[in-house]
Amino acid sequence: MMSELILDIETTGLDPFKDRIVCIGCQIEGKQTIFCEGEEDETLKKFWEFMYDEDVHVLIGFNIKFDLRFLVLRSLKHKVRGCLPLPAWDRVLDLQRLLNFNERKSGTLTEFAALVVPDYLEDGKDGEKVPKLFFEGKLDEIKKMNARDLRATSDLYTALCELGFLR
Repeated sequence: MMSELILDIETTGLDPFKDRIVCIGCQIEGKQTIFCEGEEDETLKKFWEFMYDEDVHVLIGFNIKFDLRFLVLRSLKHKVRGCLPLPAWDRVLDLQRLLNFNERKSGTLTEFAALVVPDYLEDGKDGEKVPKLFFEGKLDEIKKMNARDLRATSDLYTALCELGFLR
């Protein structure tokens, strides 16, 4: 069965040439799978193995092109084989771009998600904390942040669909 996959990654910074992926989260039909192995190459291998088994027809994310660029470039660095199906590359839905009406970045996932997920801001965590948590070995906290972001992206996408903004 073809499905929609919500994707979110956590990194140690914004530059895929010097920073690394520490966590990759996927959500299909409400089920989350989070890869956070400690070693970047192992995290990437597990993610791509997962993708190989899925029949994804739409990739959904918030600033998803950032995520995809990191995934491909870091996989190249580690010589990890990837397998995004070609149609998926043509079916990428970036909620950030959609909600910013193609303007320059003017809203964050935190800001948009707070419109549909009332408790989204309560724990006060954000992606800027990921590098420190990673270097302290707190992978479980990073996983929780990633799971929360997946849920927020999913809830935002669902709300847009239910209100008729996406069909």
